[in-house]
Amino acid sequence: MDATYAPAEAENIAVCIRVRPMNERETRANDQSALACVPALNVVSLTDPETGAPMTGKGNVFQYDQIFDATSDSHAIYERVARRIVHSTLGGINGTIFAYGQTSSGKTYTMQGDGGMPFEPEAESCRPGILQLAVEDIFSYIESCVDRDFLLRVSFLEIYNEVVKDLLNPKDKGANLKLREDPRKGVYVECKEEIITNYEDIVTLLQTGNQNRTTGQTAMNDKSSRSHSVFRIVIESKQKAESRRHSEEDVNGAVLVASLNLVDLAGSESLRYTGAEGIRQREAGNINKSLLTLSRVINSLASSGGGGQNAPFRDSKLTRLLQNSLGGNTRTLIICCVTPSDRFIEETKSTLQFAARAKDIQTSATVNEVLDDQTQLRRLKREVHDLKKLVNSEALSALKAENAALITEKNNKEKEMARLMGLIVSSSSVTKASVGKKRKQRTRETWGPGISWPTRRLWVRSYLHGNAILLPKRTWIRRLYSVSTKMMKTLRKKPKTPRWAHL
Repeated sequence: MDATYAPAEAENIAVCIRVRPMNERETRANDQSALACVPALNVVSLTDPETGAPMTGKGNVFQYDQIFDATSDSHAIYERVARRIVHSTLGGINGTIFAYGQTSSGKTYTMQGDGGMPFEPEAESCRPGILQLAVEDIFSYIESCVDRDFLLRVSFLEIYNEVVKDLLNPKDKGANLKLREDPRKGVYVECKEEIITNYEDIVTLLQTGNQNRTTGQTAMNDKSSRSHSVFRIVIESKQKAESRRHSEEDVNGAVLVASLNLVDLAGSESLRYTGAEGIRQREAGNINKSLLTLSRVINSLASSGGGGQNAPFRDSKLTRLLQNSLGGNTRTLIICCVTPSDRFIEETKSTLQFAARAKDIQTSATVNEVLDDQTQLRRLKREVHDLKKLVNSEALSALKAENAALITEKNNKEKEMARLMGLIVSSSSVTKASVGKKRKQRTRETWGPGISWPTRRLWVRSYLHGNAILLPKRTWIRRLYSVSTKMMKTLRKKPKTPRWAHL
């Protein structure tokens, strides 16, 4: 089997900001809001700590693709920015959605909600995240699609202290999975994949993975994620057999394959706020190191528009795993989560700056098709048939007629141009002839007045003793003048007296 790709479409990474409400700790501490949001303009700005008024100037005002304030829920985020990514995967285009921000900023809640089971959209107590909404949308699409068969596979990984673990395989919990690279699939991990057929399967796997995920208590979060997690859904689809038989279009046996990566990053931590010690301190160090590498990769990609030949992807397992999502064949959405508390203004500003750089990165998303030899042969035969049909089509006849008309028009214009050039030459000749005639009329006739040119010529012939040679005008005038001068000199001469006459 071989893979083919549709023409790449360069597009920028989508970036949005989600500002969570104040939590109980921040409310008890009388923290003030340090952010002012204008969702209508997709603008967020820092506020003056003394007056509370929005600050202006570079570094204080930021604009993104979307801004979601404390009143927005996950449904709004999914509908406005995430749905497009999910639907792309159903059409064979890879997609990645990940949440970024400091610890306790609402990343896990944004991606997974309250983790309720089963998912009931009508229940007021259920607060789904992007993951649940995406899965529900995928199954709704599959049910409404009557001409394609779908196969869904799910895997769940975590990166803890630079060790990649399979959350769906607890027996192999301590194993460090290797990152591998394939020209078609990009960077991947060989891990356990579960085939799912309904929404309940997804929820069960999500709960199983979360139970195996590493979490811990800090001063800022009672259940803080101590690792980065990647929930991956691989979607394969092909045209149904009965649809192929009755379709007038190309017999298409190609399999569309795309992966949807839902990434929940661990939050950046400041030890002065978390109070982490021992193991928690080591975890925080590895988390911050991987996030720092991610920031360096973002900076490199943003400065090159997405080329990033020198981006340090290999400096961290996280950036290595996200390499295809940040600079390859994927549509990517980054949800940056921030807290409005003025106590964490520096961390919030750092997150906003990260988001501002990330939105300048470009990726090239393509449709991924897997073709077997038989399908590829059928497709080539169909293309040959279409080309032959085009040769004999009315469209080609119309093109031939149009071409003949253009050639005729070209020939007519060439003839007209030749005629006009002839008129220009004739006009020049007539002008020269008339000028010469006028000059002849102005010339003073010093001999033979009233005698026409033929008569003068005959007279010259006679005078020159029958010389029948036709001479140019100037030549015979000179000769005539010479002969007449000699005759006059001869007549004026006195006869010499012979010497003997004096004797």
